[in-house]
Amino acid sequence: MSKALKPLGLNLSQFAILMTLMEKEGLTQTEIGGKITMPGYATTRSIDALEVMQYVERRKDERSRRSYRIYLTEHGRAVGPLLFKTVGKINEALLSPLDASGQRQFTALLQKIL
Repeated sequence: MSKALKPLGLNLSQFAILMTLMEKEGLTQTEIGGKITMPGYATTRSIDALEVMQYVERRKDERSRRSYRIYLTEHGRAVGPLLFKTVGKINEALLSPLDASGQRQFTALLQKIL
């Protein structure tokens, strides 16, 4: 996954944040970190980098003067389909040694674990 993200200038942490925001925008840094079990300092660092790359933007939280909410930019939304395509290719490669039944079983086991 790291190798596939490198041409986009992204690492795994940044990828996780983008995928989280594609699911639901307007989260605080703390909420994002909690969803992907990332420590606060790492979440902040990754969001800083994504902001520099113009994938995300911080907006003041209307309910809290100390918080910011994180939103995708147009550029961030535009990279979404490419990220989903990348995940699909990697999943396909990882599951390719299994037949259809084995893939279903593996997927079901992962869902139980998660």
